[in-house]
Amino acid sequence: MNYDRFELSVIELASRGIRLTVANVTASLHVEPSRAEEWLDRMAQEGRLDVEIDEDVGLIFYRVRGLSPPSTALVHGWQPQERAIEQPKGPKSAAVGAVLGLVLPGVGLLYAAPWTAAAIGTVGTIVLVKMFAALPLIGWLLSSIVLGLCAIGSGLAGMLYTHEYNRQGGRRHLPKQQVVAQAASWPHSAAAAVQSALR
Repeated sequence: MNYDRFELSVIELASRGIRLTVANVTASLHVEPSRAEEWLDRMAQEGRLDVEIDEDVGLIFYRVRGLSPPSTALVHGWQPQERAIEQPKGPKSAAVGAVLGLVLPGVGLLYAAPWTAAAIGTVGTIVLVKMFAALPLIGWLLSSIVLGLCAIGSGLAGMLYTHEYNRQGGRRHLPKQQVVAQAASWPHSAAAAVQSALR
């Protein structure tokens, strides 16, 4: 099977209501798991798929961008519990998003941010801290300061991503204009998050 055929087959699987995980695609299309994962990631990079994480089981799955949900009358073997998994959950707490981002810089963004944003935040934090820690004499001090700054930035990003999650009904990247506007007013936003957490 070549990549073009794989793309069509994946879209057809999604139109039948099959959840797009590496295991489901491998079983349905008889493709090696490593190849299925590589091609699914390629489709995501090309903008044909959205990548999401099922927080309940920690499983990465894919959605075909622009594909309408299948009608229950047309899907064979459709299970009610699968529908319950895919239903949007209630709004998430901005205070929880901020605290997770603050306590776990980068990783805490998984609460409401796309996994790519959390991965970039995590790797960026590790690289910066290690880079400053390598400096002689005062490296430990500088790395501690950098870690604190990364934690504050991650906390603010966690709050912004949670707000965007609640506004859009799912994980989305932040618009650049919103990031700039919120960064300018972050002390007020942080105070509002603390007040909402204390209520």
